[in-house]
Amino acid sequence: MAECAKLLQSIINSQHEAKMKRSAIITLLNHNANNQPSIIASMDVLQVAIEWFLHTDSLLKNELAKIMLRLIVKSDIEFCQRQLLNAHRLQQLLLRSTSVSKARIAEIFQSVVEYMNRYSKADINTPVLQVLLACMISWDNLQAIDKMATLLSNHCCKQDHAGQLCLVLVLSISRYNSQVQMIIDDDAKIVHHMCKLIGRLCQQQSAAVNYTIASILSLAMSVDIFMSMLDVSGEHLRNAIVDYFPINPSPLLAYTLQYVSVADIKQSVIAISGHTAPIPDALLSLATERMLEWFYYFISKPIHYHIIEPGWLACTLQFYVSMIQVGRDKVIDCVLRNKIDQVCICLQNKQSCHSFLPLIHLILCRHYHSLDIVTKIMNCFPSVMDIFYQDPDMYSSYQKCCQIVHAMFHSIPNYQDILRPIYNYTKYTPKKEELTTVMSEYQIVDTKQVPDTNWSLMTKKIGLDNLGNTCYMNSILQILYMLDGFRQFVVRSSFDKLQPLLKELQRLFAYLGLSQRKSICPREFARLSRPEWFQEFEQQDSSEFLKYLLSCFEKEEVHRKGQNYIQHVFQGELINHIRCKKCHNVIQNKEEFLDLMLALNTETVNFDAKAKLGSIDSNVKEEVQGNLTAAIQNLDNPPSNNGTDTEAGHSLQGLLDKFLSKEHLLMDQGNSYSCEQCNENTDAEIIRTLTRLPPCLILSLKRFSYDSITHKRSKVFHKVHFPNEITLPCYVTSQPTGSANIAIGHSQEIEFIKYNLHSAVIHSGLTADGGHYYSLVKMPSDYYTQYNYSLAEVATNQNGWIIFNDTHVQCNANSNALENIGCDHSYAVAYILFYVQDDFQCNRSYEPNVINSFYEELLTNQDLVREVILDNARYAKENQPRKTVTVTKVKNTDVDDNDDDTGSSGNNRDYDIPMNRYIY
Repeated sequence: MAECAKLLQSIINSQHEAKMKRSAIITLLNHNANNQPSIIASMDVLQVAIEWFLHTDSLLKNELAKIMLRLIVKSDIEFCQRQLLNAHRLQQLLLRSTSVSKARIAEIFQSVVEYMNRYSKADINTPVLQVLLACMISWDNLQAIDKMATLLSNHCCKQDHAGQLCLVLVLSISRYNSQVQMIIDDDAKIVHHMCKLIGRLCQQQSAAVNYTIASILSLAMSVDIFMSMLDVSGEHLRNAIVDYFPINPSPLLAYTLQYVSVADIKQSVIAISGHTAPIPDALLSLATERMLEWFYYFISKPIHYHIIEPGWLACTLQFYVSMIQVGRDKVIDCVLRNKIDQVCICLQNKQSCHSFLPLIHLILCRHYHSLDIVTKIMNCFPSVMDIFYQDPDMYSSYQKCCQIVHAMFHSIPNYQDILRPIYNYTKYTPKKEELTTVMSEYQIVDTKQVPDTNWSLMTKKIGLDNLGNTCYMNSILQILYMLDGFRQFVVRSSFDKLQPLLKELQRLFAYLGLSQRKSICPREFARLSRPEWFQEFEQQDSSEFLKYLLSCFEKEEVHRKGQNYIQHVFQGELINHIRCKKCHNVIQNKEEFLDLMLALNTETVNFDAKAKLGSIDSNVKEEVQGNLTAAIQNLDNPPSNNGTDTEAGHSLQGLLDKFLSKEHLLMDQGNSYSCEQCNENTDAEIIRTLTRLPPCLILSLKRFSYDSITHKRSKVFHKVHFPNEITLPCYVTSQPTGSANIAIGHSQEIEFIKYNLHSAVIHSGLTADGGHYYSLVKMPSDYYTQYNYSLAEVATNQNGWIIFNDTHVQCNANSNALENIGCDHSYAVAYILFYVQDDFQCNRSYEPNVINSFYEELLTNQDLVREVILDNARYAKENQPRKTVTVTKVKNTDVDDNDDDTGSSGNNRDYDIPMNRYIY
């Protein structure tokens, strides 16, 4: 066998003419094929054939290689099948060892399969089909994929793999990156043939329709979860789907259903919609919006509209209706709010309005309480009714429109002003029984009978299980999740094994964003984030934990290239200017901080609320905007503070002013300063200047004081007023940031940075050694647009709060919820405040044509999304009715009896372990 391969190489390398070489090799191959076929069907000869095939610069080698491949197939079909089982591995080796393209390698496999079809009646077995399909997914040439799919179609139908072949074809079309106009001009015939093949496969096997629809919906969601639900056999094929699954599929998907039966499409969508329970609303909304966008794109090209209209519209429409039928109304709500303009344009298109009309009827009658949606749809109704009225074949649709308008006009008095012009425009008056039928069919009722939404009890946020006095951790985690900029950084990043804490935080954030449970169990994060000196199941300080956690994040970020994001977001810098009262020497020390610790005086506070830095007048600005010497002069002439913050307590801005004002270090109070120049302890004065402020400013109030006599920590209950906006001065210098000290007299500029209140950690309890932590977060700006709240509710509750209390998450419409903390004698006080700059909170989901970026970024981590969705499926199974079992539990008697752990992930929260009785 090896001698035959060597002889072939020697002939091709000889100096004879090409015609003589061709004749000699054909004679040699034919002789061996007739007398010793095993010599032809050998690895040595196959390797020579592949090597010659890939050398496209030699026509002789290319021709002889095809002759060799044909003879190999004729000699031993089983040998070819065994070699094709390694086709995926062979393709990878060829790509690494040669400079040939995938299209050229595909020709080798196509030639082998073509000869097998021509010279052998044997079917290609299932394992070989799976390997070839996996190879096809990786190809980026539509012509090569189309040719191979045509060659394999009969084999796939015989081996019940028609569905898998349809899946490969749909994926291939979705990965086409060229512009639609280019494919219309150049590759339209190929795409047309591929779609025609999909239609034929779906006609031969009903399962192929499910594979086609499931792959389309998965691509529209950018998650291959539906494919994992289908029976996709073969390791190579499953891995190829994951590796080459496109995050941004091509609009050409709208072509794929043009040859599939509309009845089969509707039946398949209904069946698949029953498996959407674990899929989060956000992903389903993404799918519905994309399907509408792709359709909208093609109706703007009338010459191509007729190609996609029947099948794609049937799929889109049925999926919309099915979502409402399975109780996923919020999916359609989101589409309407984000894409209502496109829906209206589709509705007014003569070719599409008839298909979209059933959906519009359903939406109008199920969501007629949404004023903005009804107004936009009703504004385009006259043009739609004109289209129906002028076409005799659509007169029944015209009658249906009139019935809907009349039914809503007579049943909903609040909308009569909006509907009156359209009501008067109708030329058909429905009968009473028709109106009764429409009202019953679509459940139209007077809006006065619709119960008001108790929005204060509604929230899509998820709680965290208390693992035994872990409320200090839960309160911090919920706030970090609600920080848009930080959450997006965590979600979109790729963390490695050197960053276990950030990687687990990313997993936790994915569950908080996509899980359908009421609460989740952060057990692994608690294990990774717990400081060594923290005793498990004991009370810990939330502020101490926060600083430790951010420090751990910062250390793990060191392994990443570029800017340390944790330092950028949370870390600030200040300079302590210390002046010795004896020698008057001034020293500047730079200090980095993750939070500013603000002291609460146990005596009467003596600060003038009118002298806030945030409201400093222009004259004072001019005085401090000189240089550093002018700033240090405040040591001699500190700002006057002639009164108290308020009679009822401190103001946060006053505490900040105090932090930045002159402080005395006095020897007789045990707080002396060691002066290096005097070489002794002396009295001194210190003033702080902020030189860098982070986007997220953390302010910790010193709520716990240590009594040196009793050696105990006591809690400070002073009332503090928290403004929605604060302003801090930041001294900017042109000196390099690496310098430890700033020279006196160096040019300085002062910039006033504004911050908005974001959230707060609340400590409830009598003492520092006991109590409970929970958090309050201001309602995000996009919260009301994500859910179907009325305009009046948005206007009334736009300054509300979300309360995160372990497993309990609820909304509070009172804008003064934070100010009211402790007023009910609950011993609750605000402990940690989070203030953010405007550009750090970057919600985009309220914009009409943009999906929430959080879900877009999560889609890049397919494994994580798949994990959450599968957990949602487990949760749905857990909630199925089952036999009640009485279980006796040992509970912490101080835990709130209203705790509801239903729906939490992980183990039960009731632990048979000792707990600090002050924590609940």
